[in-house]
Amino acid sequence: MPLTARQTQALTLVADGYTNTQIATQLYLSESTVHTHLVDAYHRLGARPGAAARTHAAILADRAGLLTRTDPHGIEAALQRVAALQPAAIIRGCRLVDLDQVLATLADTTPLRGAA
Repeated sequence: MPLTARQTQALTLVADGYTNTQIATQLYLSESTVHTHLVDAYHRLGARPGAAARTHAAILADRAGLLTRTDPHGIEAALQRVAALQPAAIIRGCRLVDLDQVLATLADTTPLRGAA
């Protein structure tokens, strides 16, 4: 059985790390309604019951291509900026970069100067 639009929205936010309270605020729902949508989605996806159901359902939905994620936190862009860093050294074919440079790059939202 396919997921409803609200179940998909709630699971997408679960996959992005939101709590039920945050999901309720984001979707203008009560926490109990969010809980109901999620539990119903867990059953529809066949997620294992128990404490890990939330994570399992998010993984199953993501693998099935059901989530509407658009990289809201800019993770892909951050990874591209890190990949563009000039290596501090290359040892046995592995690009090594300075950890401070990586952390500064991930914290920065502007394009890197001198990035290739």
